[in-house]
Amino acid sequence: MQLDKVQKRKYAMAMRRIDYGVWGWSSSVFQEVTLTTRLGQDQSTDKFKKDLRLLVQWMRRRGIKIEYCGCYELSPLKGLLHWHGLFRIKGGFLKLYDGEVRDLKEWKGDDKQWHSKHLNANRRALGDRWFEIHGAFRVSIDKVRNEEEMKSYILKHIVKDYLNEDLIRNKFLVSKGWCRKGTNEINDEFKRWWVNGYEKIGWMSSKGYKMMNDMLRRWCEMNEVQVNASFGYFKVQGLNIDAQLYDFKDK
Repeated sequence: MQLDKVQKRKYAMAMRRIDYGVWGWSSSVFQEVTLTTRLGQDQSTDKFKKDLRLLVQWMRRRGIKIEYCGCYELSPLKGLLHWHGLFRIKGGFLKLYDGEVRDLKEWKGDDKQWHSKHLNANRRALGDRWFEIHGAFRVSIDKVRNEEEMKSYILKHIVKDYLNEDLIRNKFLVSKGWCRKGTNEINDEFKRWWVNGYEKIGWMSSKGYKMMNDMLRRWCEMNEVQVNASFGYFKVQGLNIDAQLYDFKDK
């Protein structure tokens, strides 16, 4: 699909929203999740958002430290609202069922999904809880096995119809802790530094956004980064920002 400039900008915003909570984390801490609704139910995004929060609260009461990010989609045949997302679990191991940990040995079933006694018990527990909260029992949850698998899931499911659905466009659900602390402040400072030093149009161009994304990814992965330009430098160490513009009038 060929995207116009507005669509490209919206698509880039969607990917940044996901990336900011993925960069710097091992793929092993993520779970791919799909939550559904049923015919005859309230299909509003407000209802879904409220119930997702209740689901996450249930997980947190079980001692699970979880953050999440995902996007709505409408099913092609009946137009039922559902949600594709990522759960980020601190420590990486997720157990939703009661009792001892089940056998972790995995096999691939006829449905082409990975199974184990542990995975199947997690799916049943999640489905039971989602049914109690939202009245729908069909769910999908699976651990992310590598970075390529996660990229494929993001592109094929989370943002697949992001630009196609007018009614649910821009309807992301993101937990407060999804983005690393300081991300928004670094974003804002970088934009001011770049626009004042480089741009002649008063706002940041695609080149600036590319530089900012590269900078943020390196910061997320290494906790410090420096961008050098002919007009100055932008340096971040932890949460400390040092943004300098050279004063050529004094030279």
